[in-house]
Amino acid sequence: MWELVPGKFQNIIDFAISCGNEKFIQELYDELFSNLPNVDIGKIDTFLRIIGTNPVEFRDSCIIQLIEKGNSDIRKLVVDFLYFIYGPKNEFNFIVSYLQLIIRTEPNFDAVLPQNIFFQIGNIKKI
Repeated sequence: MWELVPGKFQNIIDFAISCGNEKFIQELYDELFSNLPNVDIGKIDTFLRIIGTNPVEFRDSCIIQLIEKGNSDIRKLVVDFLYFIYGPKNEFNFIVSYLQLIIRTEPNFDAVLPQNIFFQIGNIKKI
């Protein structure tokens, strides 16, 4: 039955179920990370929203794996979510470290990625 539900609704349902449900978050983590980099980008988007709004022990290892094992689109998405995940907690050193890791890891710089990286640095400088 789940396969009949459109992906965008699956992601919304996953997000709702995850609220305070660490077991579900772990199951979603296992599903996504066992298939990297061949994962639907919408599911990665939802997962980043989930770890940004739920206290998850393995949050930092998730980000590192997404950067190191993900593809260019996944790394771009991680850049977009770094401030959302770490900014509210004033964990700016994590943002900077992960931006550096992305720069070292990414083989295909297009016009969007550097622009998004500079935007994240600008967010940090505003504080």
